Amino acid sequence: MENRIFYKGNEGMIVKNRIPTVTVAISAFNEGKNIDTFLKSVLSQKEKKFKLEAIWVYNDGSRDNTVDIIKSFITKSTKIKLFDDKKRLGKSARLNQIYQSLKSDFLVQSDADTIWSHPLVLYTGPRKLYSTLRLS
Repeated sequence: MENRIFYKGNEGMIVKNRIPTVTVAISAFNEGKNIDTFLKSVLSQKEKKFKLEAIWVYNDGSRDNTVDIIKSFITKSTKIKLFDDKKRLGKSARLNQIYQSLKSDFLVQSDADTIWSHPLVLYTGPRKLYSTLRLS
């Protein structure tokens, strides 16, 4: 599955001389076998012309070790935040929660089985968007 990039902006305006912020977010259900690799690949991203503000994981009622793995990463990085109400609401409900909570300029919504194998995915993926907004 491909990553989806959303631009929230500051009421449609770019603030000059400010580095844009990015939040990476996923909805996870029983992703114990994938979440470790996913989080490592996101944390390995080079911050180039943006600031990785947060990595949000919305647990969607997982019954495996997903939450334990995420908690082990939280001790290593303050950027990772776990949202876990222990309920199974479904991906669309979790995505709505993500969109409503967003404070960053950009949101990259991904899936836990996605591996960002290159350290500049967060830069090269939305580069055209950055350029259009005169951020590059």
